[in-house]
Amino acid sequence: MSNAVIIYPNDPAFNLGPALRDRDTVTSLMDDLFLPSSTDGHIDDKEVAAVLKSAEVKQVCAFFNPKRTIYSWNYTMYGTNGDTGLPNEVASVVQKPGCPGFKGPVVVMKDAPVKAWKRLDTSISVKELAAAIWTYHKTGLDAAQVYGERSLVRWLGSD
Repeated sequence: MSNAVIIYPNDPAFNLGPALRDRDTVTSLMDDLFLPSSTDGHIDDKEVAAVLKSAEVKQVCAFFNPKRTIYSWNYTMYGTNGDTGLPNEVASVVQKPGCPGFKGPVVVMKDAPVKAWKRLDTSISVKELAAAIWTYHKTGLDAAQVYGERSLVRWLGSD
C-alpha cells in the first residue's frame, strides 16, 4: 500500500505526446511510493528529499480531491527549491492561477489537520489522484479556491 505518489514531468524522449492529452497519459506519469514514516504516520522531509534527489524540499501546494464530500483530508504536494528541470504540466494543474508552472518531479501525500490526523488513512492511489487532477484540468475548477473554501468549512465545523 502506498503512502505517497510521485508525479514525473513529461520527458519528450519517451514520446508520450502531450502530458494532459488524456487521463491514461496523466496516470502514466505517476508512480506509487511507500516512504518510511514515524509511528504516528508522518513522513520526514528527508525521505521526500531523497526521492526527489534534492537537499531540500518544500510544500508547493495543497488541494482537495474535487469530490464535494471530502473535507476531512487533502492532498499536499512537495517539490524542490529549484527552478530547473522539465516543466511538470500534470502537477501544475492544481497550482494557484498566475504562478509559474512546477518543474521536475513532485511528491503528493494525504494530509489532515492535527485533530483529524489520527483518523487519517494515509494510503493514496495513483488512479484516484490522477482522476482528481484530471477533473481539475477538464472542469477548469480552481484548486486553490476549492482549497480555501473547504478549509474554511472544515475550520468552521471543527470542535
